[in-house]
Amino acid sequence: MRRAEVAACVARASSTFLLNGCEDGPDLQVSFSQEEREWFYGGRKVIVLGVPTESALRRVVDMAEIQGLTVSTLSKRDIDEKTGEEQSLVCAAIGPHDEESIDAVTGSLRLM
Repeated sequence: MRRAEVAACVARASSTFLLNGCEDGPDLQVSFSQEEREWFYGGRKVIVLGVPTESALRRVVDMAEIQGLTVSTLSKRDIDEKTGEEQSLVCAAIGPHDEESIDAVTGSLRLM
């Protein structure tokens, strides 16, 4: 993927948790957990890490889910709904949670 595509995927995946907390109605309301509130209002640390393959990304997602972390994923189909391709995973956002919890899953990955 080109850098711009990576940046767009990261932005979309990292903000997906907002949609999960939305309540439909005449006035849009978002409910944040304490961890989400602290992340959203206090620094918004986002770190982009790379994995070598889709299967490696799937392992990271699985490990995060086993640890009870919030995971938002983005697939190729999410990016371009016109394709008839299988749903290949291209990006995942983990959190917001405390750094130690996320590092336990992603600590071996390299910065992009």
